[in-house]
Amino acid sequence: MLRWSQAFLLVAIAAGALDLGGAAGAAAGIAKGLAFIALALFIATVIAGVAAGTSITRKLSSKAPRREDRRLTRR
Repeated sequence: MLRWSQAFLLVAIAAGALDLGGAAGAAAGIAKGLAFIALALFIATVIAGVAAGTSITRKLSSKAPRREDRRLTRR
């Protein structure tokens, strides 16, 4: 998604350099929209990863012996 955004940004820069204002504006708008979509997907993935990580950590910590329990069994 970000590669497409970068490609449209380059098209917008090239069109702007060639004085094609309409094409440059359209390509810049598409690049901006794709960049926002990519950012939203990234944020959603980070939130889902953090939520999944905490639930996995809770499950693992409930099954693992506690530090105090390990000390008592070694003596």
